[in-house]
Amino acid sequence: MNLSVPKIVLLLFTLTMIGVASGISEGNNENPNETTILDMNESETQQAVEPLIQALGNDNIDSREEARFALEEMGEEAVDPLIEVIDSENPEIRCETALALGNIGGQKAEKAIIKLLQDEDPKVRSSAALALGNARSQRAEKKLIQALSDEDEGVRSNSAWALGEIEKAGSSSEEDDWEGTLFSGGVENEKIVEALCLSLEDNNSEVRSSAAEALGKLGGKKAEESLIQALSDEDRKVRRNAVEALGKIGSKKATDPLIKALNDEDRETRKKAIVALGELREEKATEALIQALSDEDKEVRCTAIVELGEIGDQRAEKALINALSDGDPEVRSLVVEALGKVGEEEAIGALVQQLKDPDKKVRNMTVKTLVETGDRNTKPIVQALKDKNNDVKRYAGDILVGIGKPAVEPLIEALSDNDAYTSSTAAWALGKIGDERAIEPLIQNLSAENEETRLSCARALVEIGEPAVPDLRKSLENQNKTVRKYIVFSLIEIGDERAVPELAELFKEKTEKTDTSTEFEEIKNNEKRDQLLLKAVKEKDANFRNEVSKTFEETGKQETTPLINALEADPQNIKKYEEICGIDPKDEKAQEKLLNALKNKDSYMRVSSIFALGGIGDKNSVDPLIEVLVKDLNETKASAAFSLGEIESEKAVESLSSALKTDKYDNVKECCAISLGKIGDQRAVEPLIMALNDNNSVKSCAALALGEIGNPRAVEPLIQMLSNGDPEVRRSAALALGAIGDQKAVKSLTVALQDGNENVRIASVWALGNIGDATAVDVLNGAAADGNETFRCTALEALGKMNNPKAIGTLKKALKDDNSRIRVSAITALGKMKDEKATETLVRALGDNNKEVRDCASKILVDRKEEAVEPLIRDLSNENKNIRESSAFLLIEIGDERAIEPLTNYLKANTRAQPEIQENKT
Repeated sequence: MNLSVPKIVLLLFTLTMIGVASGISEGNNENPNETTILDMNESETQQAVEPLIQALGNDNIDSREEARFALEEMGEEAVDPLIEVIDSENPEIRCETALALGNIGGQKAEKAIIKLLQDEDPKVRSSAALALGNARSQRAEKKLIQALSDEDEGVRSNSAWALGEIEKAGSSSEEDDWEGTLFSGGVENEKIVEALCLSLEDNNSEVRSSAAEALGKLGGKKAEESLIQALSDEDRKVRRNAVEALGKIGSKKATDPLIKALNDEDRETRKKAIVALGELREEKATEALIQALSDEDKEVRCTAIVELGEIGDQRAEKALINALSDGDPEVRSLVVEALGKVGEEEAIGALVQQLKDPDKKVRNMTVKTLVETGDRNTKPIVQALKDKNNDVKRYAGDILVGIGKPAVEPLIEALSDNDAYTSSTAAWALGKIGDERAIEPLIQNLSAENEETRLSCARALVEIGEPAVPDLRKSLENQNKTVRKYIVFSLIEIGDERAVPELAELFKEKTEKTDTSTEFEEIKNNEKRDQLLLKAVKEKDANFRNEVSKTFEETGKQETTPLINALEADPQNIKKYEEICGIDPKDEKAQEKLLNALKNKDSYMRVSSIFALGGIGDKNSVDPLIEVLVKDLNETKASAAFSLGEIESEKAVESLSSALKTDKYDNVKECCAISLGKIGDQRAVEPLIMALNDNNSVKSCAALALGEIGNPRAVEPLIQMLSNGDPEVRRSAALALGAIGDQKAVKSLTVALQDGNENVRIASVWALGNIGDATAVDVLNGAAADGNETFRCTALEALGKMNNPKAIGTLKKALKDDNSRIRVSAITALGKMKDEKATETLVRALGDNNKEVRDCASKILVDRKEEAVEPLIRDLSNENKNIRESSAFLLIEIGDERAIEPLTNYLKANTRAQPEIQENKT
């Protein structure tokens, strides 16, 4: 006999409660050091049986149950004492005795229980029936069938239940050696089913419910037919059990009745019908479950979703995808999980979109599901790296890493994507996965156009580690300086000493010119300008055009202005409008034809030609456009006014000013004001100031134009506009005052920081930063700590423009903000401050957990060059890995010779750590 400690303690507690443990307690108290309740021997246990049996009749139900539990724990040793009290006058003792014997089991116990099935007390008979079910007593089947006719519904109900439990247990292996046949009760299964089917017609719903449950365990054609009829029972519990029973039997004949049950008024019945249909795996069942996805009850929909996922029928894919729009997040979460089991390519694409779900739990389930199933088709996940939603892009990268090796090939392909985020994230993911197939493609993409991609590839090679070293070394022989820079960085981080001589060589080459810079130098020397102009303007690569444009700007020569304008123009808009007019952009007479189109009878043709002429920017178009401005329709005049501003000819100032004063149409006047601002002629100041008395839309445009021209005469009128009733006018006035930069506006703009309109407050903050008056620093410090995201970002960047040491504390504090956009603005502001503390703070920002923040800090530190070298050298030993890696790369990028020795030492430190690193990777 084994008594567990909890049961013995419980036993003692029970005996103490009912006051029958005094003998044991006294015995223990005589010599407490000799024995305890935990050390009870068999004799002492026997002594405890009698008080426990007495406790079975206690008035307190909890005490009765605790005593019964203790007796059941004793097992066979408690059987005889329990049998002795089956004739007790106390019906509670007889009930508890029946239940205890049923849970202990065995022949002797079963005989005693069957005797109690004839007890005069219905409660005792009911307990006996329940006990026989617990005992799985096949010998009692005949008596239990007889009990189905008992006058008490409790007895009938428990007897029906017990018959189901006995069948569930199967045949007994114990030989039937009972004397005589009085209690022998083995019965054929068909007779039991027949009896239970009759019980389905009982006038008591509990009896019918128990009979339905039992029939589900017995099965058979007769049971099935009766259960199908029971689906129409007036009692919902009966219908529930009938549905569940039919599901257990699993007969195809029940499919249609179960589908009908999906319309039952009872929610639980519908849920059980869904589960039963799921068990059948019938074609019709799947279609019915798809219909259940639109059930008004959330729990029913959830059950249908789970079953459809388990069935795995692809016909459910579209229906489940539609269910992703369900209003309840729990439903959507289950749909995501089901689609992971059912869906193919279309489902993967839908799940990717679900990464935008407003509920975090749904998003997390989507990530988990895509990681588990995304290897079926990784392309939609790679495409998600281009999504406009930043969260989706971030999730996609994590999912691809989670998918692992099956994602390698699509990620390698994505390395060449034109989208910088896609290519750089693909590199990052490949580094995290660590598959050696990625080594060569990563090295090839060290020459990618995008710097972010190049650096991500270099860091990915570091993640792959030692296996990448041979290919990296080999690539050193035939790569240009830019690529070698990234290879050297990777070798340093991996800890390969081959980087040492290459590092010195790189720094030695710092002053040498690349082929591109030589070509640009020829531009500065006024050689081959015409040839390069033609090449640059025709070049499709916008990055190349911008690079050439910057080179010309650096020369500061007036004659390069047309080239700069040509390089910075967006040819797509011109082409679009020319195509509308039916003109070939390559036609030498394109402009002449566009001028002729100004007289076309269709206004849309005239408007298209006007915009095309504005895009071309030829001053020969000015007079014809002025004529349109004076004579044509409203929309055409507005287009002409706008295009005159695009051409920026001073010849148009007078006509635009006149139209601003006299034209009847607001949109014409608005475009006139905008164009006068672009042209920037001082003659337009007075007409624009007068336009501040026009309606609000014209006022806004006039205010912005005055800001572009920058004449101080406009300050006072614009200050007055800060009190205008229209928030858009106030915003435009604030922006204009900031653009003019007159300190007289500071006080009024400070007041405008309390404006009720958010956009006005943001414009005022920007304006104060642009003016740069030191008296506004404290106000801006306060603004940077309060308000919405855009307001705070604008205030932080405004502080940077002021370059005031009093702002550094605010900027440092902002670098600890949870919002990454706030931190980026703080970095941007620090980048404009020429202060040693600002530089050190920027180096610390290289350890930020957000890539955008780190990249922003990196670019600024490279621009600072020599000033950043010492802080970066110091942080080569920083505990933060991001700071160490970024510091090493930036020192290579800057190329200052002071960094050679520290970088060599840093490499040697990595070499010493390499065995440990490799062990961790393994």
